Amino acid sequence: MYAPTAAGTLWAAQVPADRPPAATPGRDELAALFAGDRGPAAELVRRTGQWHPRTVMQAMPGGVPRWHRDGMVLLGDAAHPMGAGQGANLAVEDAVVLAKCLRDGPEGALPRYEQLRRPRTDQMLKVAGANRDAKVAGPVAARLRDVVMPFFFKRFAEKGGAWMHDYDVEWNADSASASAST
Repeated sequence: MYAPTAAGTLWAAQVPADRPPAATPGRDELAALFAGDRGPAAELVRRTGQWHPRTVMQAMPGGVPRWHRDGMVLLGDAAHPMGAGQGANLAVEDAVVLAKCLRDGPEGALPRYEQLRRPRTDQMLKVAGANRDAKVAGPVAARLRDVVMPFFFKRFAEKGGAWMHDYDVEWNADSASASAST
């Protein structure tokens, strides 16, 4: 990903790894992460004048085990960090569902909120994992992906991503009855 800014070009990358780096990687270590990449990432790292290497997000398998305790509740990336490009959307959805659960009665609102949100965020975590894993394909699989992806994307992306983009919180439905059917 790259974007022009007043200070120059900002770029970021999602680099799959078996485990997070022990510390912030240096320029050479960061460039080495892109050694097998067919694009210019390794060279961009080496030529960048100002940089701020850091690990912004690590996927947590299964997400956070518990989203609430006593009067405290997590939402957004604090509850379910992911890299599917939907973090802000999910945080807004979380806030609306939490407000709805509180509206429908503060007693049991936090467990209801988690019960209502987990299926969607779990599905989104799976998609984020698949997106991440697709980026570490070997050279043959990567070439096949690059050739086949435009064909499938044009024909199926809108329908296949509808569950992600067409989601709507049913504000007028009672959350207590909705959670009973979930």
